[in-house]
Amino acid sequence: MGTRAVKAGYLAFGQAVGTLCVILVAAVLSRLLDKEEYATYRQTLLAFRFVAPLIALGIPAALMYFLPNEDQRKRGVLLEALFVLGVMGAVFGGFLLCGGNSLLAGVFNNPKLEASLFYFAPYALLVLPALALSPCLVACGYPRTVAVYTVLSQGLLCALVICWVYGNPVANQGVRALILHSGIVLLPAILLMCRATANTRAEASPSGTLRMLRYSVPLGFGAMVAVLNINVDKVIVSIIGVPAQYAVYVNGAFEVPLIAAITGAASSVILPDIVSLLKRGDRSGGVEIWKRAAVKSAAILFPMTGVLWLLAPDLLVVVFGQTYLESTPIFRVYLLMLPIRIVYFSIIYQAYGKSMLILGRSLLALFLNVILSVPLALWIGPIGAALSTVIISWGIMVPFNARSVSKMTGFSIRQLFLWSKLGGVVLSSLLTVAVAWGVSEFLPASAPVRLLVLGSGSLILILLCHALFRVWGWQQQKQFAEAAVQKLLYILKRK
Repeated sequence: MGTRAVKAGYLAFGQAVGTLCVILVAAVLSRLLDKEEYATYRQTLLAFRFVAPLIALGIPAALMYFLPNEDQRKRGVLLEALFVLGVMGAVFGGFLLCGGNSLLAGVFNNPKLEASLFYFAPYALLVLPALALSPCLVACGYPRTVAVYTVLSQGLLCALVICWVYGNPVANQGVRALILHSGIVLLPAILLMCRATANTRAEASPSGTLRMLRYSVPLGFGAMVAVLNINVDKVIVSIIGVPAQYAVYVNGAFEVPLIAAITGAASSVILPDIVSLLKRGDRSGGVEIWKRAAVKSAAILFPMTGVLWLLAPDLLVVVFGQTYLESTPIFRVYLLMLPIRIVYFSIIYQAYGKSMLILGRSLLALFLNVILSVPLALWIGPIGAALSTVIISWGIMVPFNARSVSKMTGFSIRQLFLWSKLGGVVLSSLLTVAVAWGVSEFLPASAPVRLLVLGSGSLILILLCHALFRVWGWQQQKQFAEAAVQKLLYILKRK
């Protein structure tokens, strides 16, 4: 059983559970809070997530490089990282306490945000050091511990936030629960990191810290640009709209948890193989893995796009309540990004060592997104901010990436994709959605019933249609099921 696949499975599982917990909290708070209070809670989190990659200075990513290269001084490297993260967390908290809360409340047109951000000031100091946990444990060979910690931590977060807000339905209660949670989980995180680096020297030094920063700051800047790209639409909606509009927008502007798990796990597994093949000069072998991975991802993401588009109103009503049915158009626009996720352009960039090209690409996308988002949002409302990302991604970034990868690998764009197989996936997906739509016409108007029947029925339809169009033959589906059972048994035995 492949070690990389098992590690990727642990990480993907933890990430998926974490995302599900975030959506569960959002679902409950959408029902407990009015739109203004709910928007205040979500904008408080946005204020931190928007700057988190910048103030983290790329330290978590740098640990994945420094820890494996330090056999004797792992504890010292960890201490250097925790010191920097703690200092930056204190700086951000000080910014909020010294007027930053009022500044951001004014920018987001939400007076309630001032008090919420004031209470939120200690959060970065408590949560930033915990960001080192996952890279530290993965680099030291403990991916399963990361998954367990993530599941338990996110489960506790759900319980605390929901219980506190249920007793007193205001945004500040949710923020206080976040602070309490970050304080509770920080100590176990530090103990786990210390355990992972046991029996190594705890020699931290200014020179070691500076060396880490020289490596990490460019990574932090790149991560910041990526996060800006993801959240720029939400910031623009916060600035040009009122809190109630933001509440509606943010409940539609989310990605289904399974997507990140699929793409993240797939990229983690195939990247080492592609890098190895390219280093040996086997460009054909590396590109072939890349092309097959795209088809496998498409077999899941293409039909999922269509089915989720059909189920969007029912899904949002079940998750967030009837009040947020108007979030449906935003969610459907976000779904248009799913088909792009089958292609892992960044993997080829990384394999060829083109880190600056990744940064340049992100900066280009951010610049174009801001330029287009503002006028579209002012013209047609918040949905314009979401449409901007789709237009830029499909119209500019996909062609740009395809051309760049073509030049690097020496393969034409026509040769980079298995077009016939992707065409079969498209036909299979269209048939799946058509049958599901026909069935939906005979179902009652109850959102839970429609979601249950169409959701479970679509899974069967996908398998049948994929077999019909030879995307996944019966034999392949049988082998996949057997392999999944074997992996599950393997993981259970290791426990």
